[in-house]
Amino acid sequence: GLPPIAEVQKGGRRDILALTFTIAVLLFGQALYLFHAP
Repeated sequence: GLPPIAEVQKGGRRDILALTFTIAVLLFGQALYLFHAP
């Protein structure tokens, strides 16, 4: 499920951005891999 945004914001938004960016890159890479699969 989704992480508790309220608690995460207490730790710092930089962590949220880094985590979101990482997930976005992983999903984008997986999508490219699936679409380019033979």
